Amino acid sequence: MSIEEEVQMMDYPRANGETGGTGDRGFTVADNDDHPCLEPNPRFQYNPSLFFNDGRRSVDFVLVWTVQSSVDESKTVSEMTVNAEKRRVFERNLALEGLELEPELEESTTLGLCFMKIHAPKDVLRRYSEILKLRLPMKEVPNSDIKMDRRNPFYNATMYLTEKIPGLDGVRRRTNSIISDIDSITSNFKKHFTVNTEVFPPKTQRFTAIYSRDKEYLFDTDAEDFFSPAIHSRIVQFILDRKRFTENALDDPYAFGITRLISEGVYTAAYPLHDGDFRYPTSMRNTLYEEWASLKNTFQYQPLDYIKEYFGVKIGLYFAWLGFYTHMLVPASIVGLACFIYSCATLYDHPPR
Repeated sequence: MSIEEEVQMMDYPRANGETGGTGDRGFTVADNDDHPCLEPNPRFQYNPSLFFNDGRRSVDFVLVWTVQSSVDESKTVSEMTVNAEKRRVFERNLALEGLELEPELEESTTLGLCFMKIHAPKDVLRRYSEILKLRLPMKEVPNSDIKMDRRNPFYNATMYLTEKIPGLDGVRRRTNSIISDIDSITSNFKKHFTVNTEVFPPKTQRFTAIYSRDKEYLFDTDAEDFFSPAIHSRIVQFILDRKRFTENALDDPYAFGITRLISEGVYTAAYPLHDGDFRYPTSMRNTLYEEWASLKNTFQYQPLDYIKEYFGVKIGLYFAWLGFYTHMLVPASIVGLACFIYSCATLYDHPPR
């Protein structure tokens, strides 16, 4: 089956419920005119591969498959037809779940590859955040009384004793002055080990709660960064792992999931996208590459908040543990080095008898 034949089978149910295309293949692509009032994302002109053709919707996941014309001549026409039917059913089920899909066939002629871009709209993110019981940041309440109550208990006790004990306030001021002097002296030394706050500004710690659509008033769902790219990818992956690719469930009760489709050769790969090219200076991928993954930053603390935001909680927790484990090896290495030096220094003091 050629690229042209497979493209002709495609039928894209639109966001308004209508269909387009020339065949009976059912998977989704929303019209570019569905949201005429919205402008393309400013990043679209620099990283167009991260967005749909409308420049507004982000690509949260990509499915890849090969075509017969230039890649795998060993497949029979019947095998390719079966694979195309599995893709049609699978992608239609993704559409019924609310995901938006858009084919990218520009490279098919030369590379023998077809790409399907997947976007999870907000209603899908809300629904599956509730199903997965994700903990998401709550709205901030601008109330000064609450902030006062959240003070450090040690600070409150210090202020109380300062008021009660004469002369303690002067001691506190002198102590703070000494600490400030020490910090200013050691700042040039510490900057080689601490996270650069100009590159990675400290993130405001916010309360989180298990997301529920019944209590959506507690969450700022309209914020642009409320659902992080890691959450987008996790939810799409969750859906891909559970959708069927056959019409009749009795034919094969285990005919579901992107993993099996890849193992059977229906798809070649499925993956989320990075935040643009690592050489592009304004992307978070480039920032992490230059300021975290580079060898020059070996002795610096890790920007764990940004690692978690980019890669997700599991990867962030892994690197947090790796950093802790590495730090705990430092005392052991010092003791081992001291023992080695002592052994070398006293080697001839105890000759064998």
